[in-house]
Amino acid sequence: MGALKADNKALREKMDKVAGDQETVFAERSAVAVKAYKTSLPCRKEMLEEIKRAWEGLASTLIQGGKITASELWEVDPFSCLAADPTYRDEGFDLTDDLIHQVFDLLDRISEG
Repeated sequence: MGALKADNKALREKMDKVAGDQETVFAERSAVAVKAYKTSLPCRKEMLEEIKRAWEGLASTLIQGGKITASELWEVDPFSCLAADPTYRDEGFDLTDDLIHQVFDLLDRISEG
C-alpha cells in the first residue's frame, strides 16, 4: 500500500509540473502574440490609411466626374456609413475607431485565408 501511495504522489507531482510548464508556455506564447500584434499596428494603420486615400480619391473622381452621385455611392461604398455622413459628402471621410477595428478584423481574416 505504501508503494502505491508513493507512486500516486510521484505521478501527481509530475502532472502538476507538466500543468505548470504548460501554463508557462501558454503565457509566453500569449505575450509573444500580443507583442507581435502591437508591433504590426502601425503597419496596419498605414495600410488602412492607404486604402482610405485610394477609396477617397476614387469616390471623389467619380462624383466630380458626374459618373455617380453620393447617394448612389452609398449603395456600393464598402464604408457605407461614411457615404451617409454629411461630412463625407462635403469634405471627405471620418472613420470611427469601431470601423477601423472592423476593417482590421476583416484584413486579419483575409490574410489568414
